[in-house]
Parts: sequence; C-alpha cells; structure tokens
Amino acid sequence: MNKIEFGLKLRKLREQKNLTQVEFAEMIDISDKALSRIEVGRTLPHLNTLMSMTEALNVSLEFLIPNKDKTAKEIYSTEINTRLAKMSEFDIKHILGYIDFYLTQKEEQKLSLQQNKDE
Repeated sequence: MNKIEFGLKLRKLREQKNLTQVEFAEMIDISDKALSRIEVGRTLPHLNTLMSMTEALNVSLEFLIPNKDKTAKEIYSTEINTRLAKMSEFDIKHILGYIDFYLTQKEEQKLSLQQNKDE
C-alpha cells in the first residue's frame, strides 16, 4: 500500500467515526498538521502512531495496512474474528442471529428477483 492509498483509507476510517483531524490527532498524540500530512499521502506514520491509530479506530493493524496477498474476504474475516474475541458468548449468539437474518433476507431477495425474471 502506498502513502496516498494509506492516507485515503485512514481519512475514510476517521470520518466514519465522525472525528475531525484535530480530535483524532489528539487521540493518537500527534499534531493535526502531522495527521494532515499522513492523510494526503506525504508521509507514513511512525510505528507507535500506527498502533495508536488502530486502537483509536478499533481496527486491526492488518485491516489498516492489508497484506496484498490476502483477499478482501480474508481481511474482513480476520477483522471480524478480532472483534468477536472481545465479545461475550451472549453477544456472539446475537451477532450470529443477525447474520442468519441477513442471509435469509438476501436469499429471499434473490429468489424474488429470480421469480420476477422468470415471469
């Protein structure tokens, strides 16, 4: 991943958390100017800053800097497992219920589209 791709991804993640550059910079203990240079792709963060970023954004290092050899599905799977490890068994069962509901809805939608196509 090059500097510009990293910066764009970091900015997107920061914005998804509804954080300004100033707020995020304070969280990770750098200046907002330094964060700006990272987000526009002029520089990459130091390792300690990178680790602070993953903690503040609640993402894994692998998610923030993906391995080009891994597929997106593998990266997301790792990220999901990282988050599940922090949850209680009760919460995980609820998440599985949501996943089952989502998959059922997708299958019904697929069948409905197929039926409309056949008509």
